[in-house]
Amino acid sequence: MKVKIFIEYWVKKEKRAMFFQLIPQLKEYHEDKWNINDFEIFEGTEQKNLFVEEFHIDNEEQYHEIKDDRLQENDPFFSTMHECIKGGKEKVNIWAFRKVDEM
Repeated sequence: MKVKIFIEYWVKKEKRAMFFQLIPQLKEYHEDKWNINDFEIFEGTEQKNLFVEEFHIDNEEQYHEIKDDRLQENDPFFSTMHECIKGGKEKVNIWAFRKVDEM
């Protein structure tokens, strides 16, 4: 059963340019490591610097693996990303949802 993932966080305004430079690598990371081909990232229209990543995965087990992966401290790429986020990795919200008719 497909699971939709949302990853939400605020980017520090002084790190906005750096964050935008990381987006292509972030997309490539998801494609290479998790075989995610529908990765998209959105910015709030009324809340500048609020970002949400969105993509689908195959199951909840993969969700937990991705969540652990994104919140680890020793990965150089995600450590750099966490520097861009207000409050660091502790303020990265990761949620999984499934369609109601698939429950």
